[in-house]
Amino acid sequence: MRSFFRGVMGFGLVAIPISLYRALDPETVALHYIHASCRSRIQYRRYCPVCAREVDPGELQKAADVGDGRLVVVEREPYASGDRPVVHITSFHPLADMDPVYIGDAYWVKPEAGALIPYRLLWEAMRRQQRVAIATMMLRRAPHLALIRPYESGAIVLHRMHYPDSLRREGEQFGAGAADVSEQELSLAETLIDQLSLPFDPDRYPNEPKAALMRQIADRAETLAPAAPVPEAVADLVDKLRASLLQAAEGSR
Repeated sequence: MRSFFRGVMGFGLVAIPISLYRALDPETVALHYIHASCRSRIQYRRYCPVCAREVDPGELQKAADVGDGRLVVVEREPYASGDRPVVHITSFHPLADMDPVYIGDAYWVKPEAGALIPYRLLWEAMRRQQRVAIATMMLRRAPHLALIRPYESGAIVLHRMHYPDSLRREGEQFGAGAADVSEQELSLAETLIDQLSLPFDPDRYPNEPKAALMRQIADRAETLAPAAPVPEAVADLVDKLRASLLQAAEGSR
């Protein structure tokens, strides 16, 4: 695994140097569009239909659509984050109080060298108190909420959280219509739930669609012809150009 975040997790006056690693693999297989006749990858261009030309990255701006066809240019300035990225724990709560609708991607929190003792202290204290932490953090130059919880193995997991105002409140009314449920229907439904209730075992839920697609890819890969040459990396090209100049200089002596 490769870390994408290195910083400090603040627990009161305790600073725990950490790094973050993605906890989950993508549930789908990344697929690419290709040209069926030659099997080449399709390229996507930054094209302006008004100017009828491709646009360089330096000419781009970001804008928000205000809903009537007008676009408002947004100047995105990097947020001040100090010398090191900080995960600042602000409060602790029972996990049951946290609505899963706000909980997002999961990341493993790894203690850096010398930080195992305070890391273990935080894990053990949260486990005994059956609490999770809410924190603020900078991720990809933007502020985020995070939920921090002890994982059963002894590791700490950080979830990126959605801000409460991101929730589309209109959906709360979807089940608000009048509906009469009889006691007999409710009793049967509760009995069925009891019969289907089991301890949660992740191995009971394999990702069969992904596994089937991976098997198909592996089978077809065995029948493929050798891959077409790909463009050389810029660094390799620069090295070869420099070597060619040296060779040409020596030949002219």
